[in-house]
Amino acid sequence: MWEVARGYCGRPLIPGKDIIYFPICDDPVKWPPKRAKETSSDYSIPENVIDVFEQVQPYHAGYEPISWLPLLGNEDKHRLPVLTTIVADHFDVELRYKNTPIGRAVNVGVVFVPYSILPPTCGTDDLTMHGNITCFISFDQPRVPQNPVSDVLTQLLECVSNVIVKFDPLF
Repeated sequence: MWEVARGYCGRPLIPGKDIIYFPICDDPVKWPPKRAKETSSDYSIPENVIDVFEQVQPYHAGYEPISWLPLLGNEDKHRLPVLTTIVADHFDVELRYKNTPIGRAVNVGVVFVPYSILPPTCGTDDLTMHGNITCFISFDQPRVPQNPVSDVLTQLLECVSNVIVKFDPLF
């Protein structure tokens, strides 16, 4: 948005004095936000440029990640670091009797083994569990997909790149 305002206002912009932001609106009924109207007026931004801002709002398919920017940015500003959570993606657990597999669970919470397959002399030293779990780190923000952080950031960067190219013809 800074580059857009700089391109149309006809004067150098002053960081700290010129308050310019990219308008983000989740509801098409509320477009354009009041501050976007003020910004376009204050910096002589033409209507066709404002139309491009509207085209890349998160209520349009493919631009949903734009709505994550203020969510993640506000969390970052108000409580460092951005909170994350560990999500179990996949697990595989096997129960063994004297190192022979007798039960297995994959992505479910219970390993079911009928008592009838265990010998009457089975002791606790005879039973072992072996397993693997795959986890990923995710943003702890309900409105951001609970996917690996790297995937969310990749999706966000791709979306922002698609937004930037829409403005290229306007300069």
